[in-house]
Formats: sequence, C-alpha cells, structure tokens
Amino acid sequence: MTQGDFNGDGKVDLLVRDSNGFEILFGNGDGTFQMPVDTTLGYTAWSLMVGDFDGDGKSDVAVTTNGVPPAGPSLNIYLSNGDGTFRAGAHYGIQFYSYVVAGDMNDDGKLDLIVNGSGIGIQVFLGNGDGTFKSPIIGPTGTFNSDMAIADFNGDGKLDLVVGTDSGLAFMAGNGDGTLKALVYSNSAFVFTGQLVPSDATGDGRLDLFSSAPASTSFAGPVIMVGNGDGTFQAPTGYGLTGVFGNPIVAGDFNSDGIIDFAVPSFGGRNGTVLSLYLSTPVPKLFPTTLNFGKQTVGTTSSPRASTLVNIGNAPLSVNAASIAGDYHLVQSCLGKLRVDHSCSLEATFTPTVIGKRAGMITVKDNASTRQQLINLTGVGN
Repeated sequence: MTQGDFNGDGKVDLLVRDSNGFEILFGNGDGTFQMPVDTTLGYTAWSLMVGDFDGDGKSDVAVTTNGVPPAGPSLNIYLSNGDGTFRAGAHYGIQFYSYVVAGDMNDDGKLDLIVNGSGIGIQVFLGNGDGTFKSPIIGPTGTFNSDMAIADFNGDGKLDLVVGTDSGLAFMAGNGDGTLKALVYSNSAFVFTGQLVPSDATGDGRLDLFSSAPASTSFAGPVIMVGNGDGTFQAPTGYGLTGVFGNPIVAGDFNSDGIIDFAVPSFGGRNGTVLSLYLSTPVPKLFPTTLNFGKQTVGTTSSPRASTLVNIGNAPLSVNAASIAGDYHLVQSCLGKLRVDHSCSLEATFTPTVIGKRAGMITVKDNASTRQQLINLTGVGN
C-alpha cells in the first residue's frame, strides 16, 4: 500500500496492490476512504511506484513486471484519469526482477524513474514531463537484490541511491544530471534482499536506513543502520521482533517529538496480528556519577565540581528538575531541553557545616524511561 493524490483534490488517497493489479481508495480528508476502484493489469506486478509523471497534478503509477506486456520484462506507465481509473501509457524494456523508484535526478522539475535489474547496471529514465521517458542512462552494475532507497545521503543537494546486494549496501552518489558515481559498499558481511527506508532516526541531521532483516542472520525483524553522512552506514541494530520477516516498514514521527519512529506489522497477537511501534526516546548518560570534594574547612565553600549530562538517545531530553541534598549547593543545573548528542554540566560546591564525612546527592528528573539520574557527592569537613 502506498499513498498519492490520484484525483488532484489535495486529499491523501491510497493505492493498494493486489494479485490482479491495484485499487484506488479516494480519501475524504477525515481519515475515511471511499469504495475502491480496481485496475486489472492482466499480469503480475513485481514493483510499483507512484508519482505525477505528466505534470497534471494527479498521481500516476509505474509498474515493473517479469512477463508480458509487451514481451518479456517491462516498465509500464499508467496515467491517472482522475476518477480512479488509468490509461495505459508508454512501456520500456528492462531486466528481470527490477525494482523502480522515482525522483528528480537531474533537477529539472520533472520526475524520473530509476530501475535496478538483476545482474545489470542501474537504468535511469529521465522524464520528459508528459508521462514519457528518455532512453535510459546506464549506471553502475552490481548484483542488486533489494528495492532502492532514493534520497540525498551525502548532503550535497543531489539525489543518491542505496540498494541491497550480496555484499552489503551499495551507495551510488548522484551527479545531478542522471548519472551515478561508482558503487561504495558498507556492511559487506550482510546480504540485503528486502525493503530499504531512509529516515533521520537519530536526529543528527544525517539519513539513516531502516531495512528488512538481512538474509541468513540472527535478525528476525527490521534493523536500523545509522548513517555516517557520506552514503555509508554503521552495523545493523535489531529490535528482537519475531514473525515480521519481509513485512513492510513504515517510518514517521508518530509521537510528534520531531524525531522519526517506525512501525511494522507482525504475527502472534491475540487476534493474529499486531502492530509493533517503536518510538524515539531520550537516553541520558552522566559522567562521572560521583563527585569527591575531598577535605574542606568547615564554613568555607569549595571550588565547583562538575558532572556532564549527555543525551545519547534519539529524541530530545527534557530536564524537568534538579535538586541537591546535604552540605552542597547546586550552582549550575541542566534545566530545559537537551537535544540529541548534546550535553550540559551540573556543577556543585561543598560547604561543610561540621567536621567529618558529609554525603550528598544530586537528583535529576527528566522524561527518560529511567525518570531520574543520581550523582553521589562525598566530602570531609575539616
């Protein structure tokens, strides 16, 4: 299932793929949808992509198939009539098992189509803006197993591609004219065969990648790979989900905190299926967790000592309160919001009231799952 605006009314519609083709459900704009309008293809679709290919403000559909029409594998364009039906447009020869994505690869304001076939080079079909496409530009060659992720992964303002292979993730930087640079691999020990979803899940401004579980690994469900900002990715982290191999991944800000979350349907719930929702969360880290002030003359105040609070999670950390107990005074707190990968200092001084060991504590309350963080304070009145 994917979304589009197939009648140009500004409301989100749904396209649902089925065994005979696909159907359009027009949105009413209130979360409800009208009865579906079916399009029968007469062949099995392998991959499907939605976009306005003729510039009329209505979403069209591109479909790849391994068989007819016309003869052998092809890329077929269906242009929207605005009523849920489509008219057949152009078709182009491609390779078997080809996935298709859409994007403006040459920055001319017209959607292009990018196809990856089995064992051949990437094909970039530059759009003419009228629902037809130019002869493909042939890009890098590889053993491509997965669908493609299209986004600006290296931050240069040009669309790039990432695709799964037998040797990890292959990154192809876009040149801005429809051509692509040579393959750059990361996570080469893994075989990627499923879905790739780009999103900034860490909140650091760099695109990360959600993926179906790599083949022949212990991962049972989706993984995330943190982006390095150059088109390469760190090792996958799994979430321990079961019964979700190959299931679709949806990324979005479901709790409105400005950081991307993800959801995936799985099996095994009371009614047979469940939706597993993983929300972004702040993770506080304190260092050090003990401040030792040593000996201090009774009635005098020490120099301040500090502990650093770092948000190592992927959502803003809200520090709601900071309190201190004992012969200690908090001279700097971290009240307020702490962004991802940012830090602040908690500083305290020691003013002993009597001779001997004096214990204290800084308590920090925040919106993390642990709710409060503790810093032990020790000193000796002299």
